[in-house]
Amino acid sequence: MQRQRIQLTQLFLLWSAISLVLLLGDTYHIVDGVRSFVEEKIVALRMIAEKPEGEGLLAAKVLSLEQERNNLQEENQQLRKQLQAPLPASFAFIPARVIAIEEKSNDKVMRIAAGSKQGVATGMPVVRENILIGSVIAVTPYIGTVRLLGSPQSKVAVSTKIGAQGLVVGSDNVNASSTAMIDRVLHTTLLTPGDLIVTSGEDQLPADLLVGKVEHVIKEAREPFQKAEISLLVKPEELSRIFIIKEE
Repeated sequence: MQRQRIQLTQLFLLWSAISLVLLLGDTYHIVDGVRSFVEEKIVALRMIAEKPEGEGLLAAKVLSLEQERNNLQEENQQLRKQLQAPLPASFAFIPARVIAIEEKSNDKVMRIAAGSKQGVATGMPVVRENILIGSVIAVTPYIGTVRLLGSPQSKVAVSTKIGAQGLVVGSDNVNASSTAMIDRVLHTTLLTPGDLIVTSGEDQLPADLLVGKVEHVIKEAREPFQKAEISLLVKPEELSRIFIIKEE
């Protein structure tokens, strides 16, 4: 309120100065050419000063509605992409906004704005298009907790496109949320950098969800299995919305 009074005082002084200039101009005929321009600006200033305080609230409401519209448009675009993903027609999707990512040395989770009231249950896979992000491990009525693939507590049965089978385990590196390891792959199985890794369907997760890509193969002659460093196909911290798969 104090700020508005100061602004009105400044406008009053400005009008007074301009009015004096116009009065002198009328007397000595020195500003006839710019009179209409000055009068137009005075009218504009008066309109600004006479705006009711409620118009500021209205402008804020308009901005809020525009932001909500933009959010809905973005959500619709992402839902359209999700429905076009190469997944079984029996899958239904529950959209959810990402609230936060929490990374600790022993776990990495994502909090989402969807819970049991929206049909979310523990064990459900969380995806972006056909890329696996993690699985729901806990729910409240309106909040879900997703264990990310990069968590050291995450273990997912996987295979490569050429048939190598193994287990993807997350990293205990807090700064490596988009990396993991594929372990327990037989030495007799071909595993090469660039191989795409998908879920095998041997656990509770659907088969053929994309998981990651092999970066570096680690073989030790005395070990019965080989393993490899993999890069996950999605960085969780870059996501604003995800989808929970609900099989019908």
